[in-house]
Amino acid sequence: MAVFSRLCVGEDGDGCGRLFPHKTSSGMCAKCQKLSGLAPGSIDFELWRSMPQCKGCGIAWKNLQSDLCGTCESKGAGSSPEQQDTSPSSSLSQISMNAVEIAKQARAQATSTHLKKSPRGDIRNLSTTAGLNYAKNGGGQPGSDKIKIAIEVRIKGTSKRSNVGDSYGKWIKSWAKDVYLTEVLEDSLAALNVTWEKEEGMSLILNEVQFRFPGNKNFHPSNQLKSVGYVYSAYILGESADFYKPKDLQSKEVKGPAVFFELFVDRPATHKRGRAPQGSSSDDDFTESISMATKRPPRKKARQGIIQETGEVEIMWPDNLDAVPVRGLLSIDVFAQGLTKRVYKLMLDGDLFVAKQFFNVGAGPDTVTVAENEKYFQAELIRLCQGSWFLNRFHDIARQRDVGIFSGLVFSEGFLLRAHPQVTDTPANPLDQPVSAVWLVEPRRTTTVIKFSGTMQHPSTNDKRGITIAAFAYFVFEFSGHKLVFADIQGSPMTVDGRDGIVLFDVMTHTDAGHSGIGDHGKEGITSFIRQHKCDYICTGMGLPPLIDTESDGESSETS
Repeated sequence: MAVFSRLCVGEDGDGCGRLFPHKTSSGMCAKCQKLSGLAPGSIDFELWRSMPQCKGCGIAWKNLQSDLCGTCESKGAGSSPEQQDTSPSSSLSQISMNAVEIAKQARAQATSTHLKKSPRGDIRNLSTTAGLNYAKNGGGQPGSDKIKIAIEVRIKGTSKRSNVGDSYGKWIKSWAKDVYLTEVLEDSLAALNVTWEKEEGMSLILNEVQFRFPGNKNFHPSNQLKSVGYVYSAYILGESADFYKPKDLQSKEVKGPAVFFELFVDRPATHKRGRAPQGSSSDDDFTESISMATKRPPRKKARQGIIQETGEVEIMWPDNLDAVPVRGLLSIDVFAQGLTKRVYKLMLDGDLFVAKQFFNVGAGPDTVTVAENEKYFQAELIRLCQGSWFLNRFHDIARQRDVGIFSGLVFSEGFLLRAHPQVTDTPANPLDQPVSAVWLVEPRRTTTVIKFSGTMQHPSTNDKRGITIAAFAYFVFEFSGHKLVFADIQGSPMTVDGRDGIVLFDVMTHTDAGHSGIGDHGKEGITSFIRQHKCDYICTGMGLPPLIDTESDGESSETS
């Protein structure tokens, strides 16, 4: 049985059939085990299949530089303990003699127990086995490493004390290790809102809840934006585990890796808000799905330049002589969708991105031409670059005037890709586009989105992050000579420079001319900001003048 444990073979005959001298458990090797839980052709499947694999233990490593990992090298040239006292030729001979018999045993075992592979089906359909497995894995794939997360509600009252919200119950759910904790929080919020809306008559929003450890214990800075696996390793297995692990008997009944959280609800904040939000925290309806991937034509990349003195942005496409093809895998299925754009997963050089395409720019769905798509994505990229430029100026003046702002704001990076004219494969799928189609590509982030303003709505908030964003919007209005206003400001909570931050994306602008891209309402949009913005301590500290609605004043004097 020692050789049996070293052979990669599943109970139903799956596996690569290779022998790994330092593999210690029976069944498939680590790489085949991972691949068995992924949809063939998906981006994740192709990513794992391309990873180099240690010939000693069978584990796949993204940056493995040799045939053996460090652990196997220390054990000696990939030989198993039983082989170390024998010659390589006799050891390999013995392994070869046993391989066929071992494979027969595995298939016989599968037949006798009537083991069958579950059909993959549509993972978005909960009536299928694959769909139920995906839901159970909380954003991961069947077979991926999972951690159980148990949730108990804690309510902050009007006094300084908080209490456990027993009436809202407890629940537990398995999550993949690579899922962001913000996505778990969003899911937990949705679960709590089912009961909260019935009792309170309104919904909670993301800004009014947070995770804490049992006993009202807080995270270290920025760690709430990490992955589930990171939090488990740092807090439950780390040097402070005795402090963060629960001590009650009920928690000990949970088997396997688990983390226990209190879902802390800021009830006074809901009373200040005084109304139920319409829908989710974003106008976009984000629905994640596993992406089936197909090879797409090579693409060439545009580069954008910004004049630091003025903030002017220029987008430059390379000519055919200078173009460098970029090859990757683009998903077939929609990863997320908003009112105007669809988002797909994209893998370039082993790294995951998202690629965006417009499908509605005002004339109805699926009527966008290639020229319109390019025009509006160039405008969107310009907005990102301009936003980053204005934000740098905002930070500079805040430092000069010693104003305490929320410093974790950044605009998303991004670039444009254009399909290469040489097409070798044109699959019949929803992504069939003319080869000159342009895509906006950004780094992949958590799907959690926080809205700070709307296209024509500019609300005030009481938290430092929201006050900073509102002050930044007013700063841009002043710094641009009253010619530009940022609107529809939204972002995803991510770690920025080692601390809690927000990555801003998909922003809109209103300009004097009204031609800056989708959602530009021109002078009407600028006026809506002037009428709704309320200055706070950051505006005052930055030296921004009081905002006066001259248009309203003129109307008043005319009617008086």
